Amino acid sequence: SLGLFGLVEMLLFVLTVFVAYAYVWRRGGLEWD
Repeated sequence: SLGLFGLVEMLLFVLTVFVAYAYVWRRGGLEWD
């Protein structure tokens, strides 16, 4: 088990990826057509 620190690190990583993806999606960066 990673413990609380590992859990927080994982959550921060997932949150960062999600925010970056949502930002690109909102700007229409995923619509290549």
